[in-house]
Amino acid sequence: MTATLATETFGDITRAISALAIGSIAFGLASFSLTRQAAKLLRIPVAAALIGGGWVAFAAGLLLGPIGFDLFKTGSLTELRPLLQLGLAWIGLLVGLQLKRSVLAAVPAALWQWLALDSLLSLAAGVGFTATALRLMDPGASLGAMWIPCALTGCATMGWAGELRSLRGLDTRSPQLATLIHAGAGLAAVLAIALHGVAMLQASTLADGTTVIDAARGSLGLVVTLIVAAIAATAIRVILDRESWSEGRIIASLVGTLALVSGVSIALNGSPMFGACLLGMVITNMRSGAMRRLERLVTESEAAVASMFFLFAGAMLGDLGSFWPWIIAAALITFRFAFKTPVAWRLSGKAWNEPGAQVIHFAAIRQAPIAIPLAIASLVEGANDTQRGILLALVACGVLSNLFPLLWRSRS
Repeated sequence: MTATLATETFGDITRAISALAIGSIAFGLASFSLTRQAAKLLRIPVAAALIGGGWVAFAAGLLLGPIGFDLFKTGSLTELRPLLQLGLAWIGLLVGLQLKRSVLAAVPAALWQWLALDSLLSLAAGVGFTATALRLMDPGASLGAMWIPCALTGCATMGWAGELRSLRGLDTRSPQLATLIHAGAGLAAVLAIALHGVAMLQASTLADGTTVIDAARGSLGLVVTLIVAAIAATAIRVILDRESWSEGRIIASLVGTLALVSGVSIALNGSPMFGACLLGMVITNMRSGAMRRLERLVTESEAAVASMFFLFAGAMLGDLGSFWPWIIAAALITFRFAFKTPVAWRLSGKAWNEPGAQVIHFAAIRQAPIAIPLAIASLVEGANDTQRGILLALVACGVLSNLFPLLWRSRS
């Protein structure tokens, strides 16, 4: 009995230490991404694609996880859950801050058409590929069991990466096309978070662990999330407008507000990103000097938060030998080549007449970085072999789809 208790205690201590180590490394990488040295590295196209895309942090995560030194123990996810949930809420806030009314009003019709068609095709492809693979793996799989994995892959397939430095200076040679790519990437991320958040709200886990679809509960959760986000945004504005606050106090108030909004989302079986995205949308449309300061502080942290989640993605990967995630990844890569490029070519409007427009297919092919936080959000709320397999599929698709611009550049 004593030996068993000692073993369990030792295991708890080991998990706590491993979680603390991974959290510390994640914060270290996040801090480095905000330094001048990192900014200088991002001026180099290859470094911009690897570091800016999060893949260097992902490689560090692989070394920490089961594939490497196995510091990320079985219980580490439980230890790190509060940090991950707050980080996911921060990402949702970052994305939601893009939804300013004045910016949306300036979006050209060509981009709305491009985004709509791309999103519909991507959602259908992601859901179709995943449902087929899961059915082949388990013919008796229920709709509830496939609901979140299919929704995750469909939403993660939407959009494209907004980074342009690795595309031979496209951001300076073709300003109109670069604007379309940047704006489309941001709007696609908003749509992906919204659809994924709504899908998670519809899923309910029974006492026996079975997942079922509960539309009534999900609809109520959606209404409650919207109300809480609006109230929280109004409250933080009132608090910050009452006096001149330091940046530290602004951040402290924001973290508390995010904890409230994400906590409500989690209690409703939703994603922390969804509620925080709604919060960001409300904040960015408030005319307030304090809100502008808050918005600036949040947007400056984008690179740091992204690097943290790519590191966690690498640490969470398990068995690479499962064949079905690679089948999904291959199908997604094929889809991005076969469909996203023609859609981009067809609907990017007059921007095709600009110099450098021939490289737009690389922008459309590359998987959007939001795919990784979406996968981690699903894992945090329900870690299982299927969710880890989807994470592997999205990581493989992301790595391969980001290699093509670099290979094209090196051969040019």
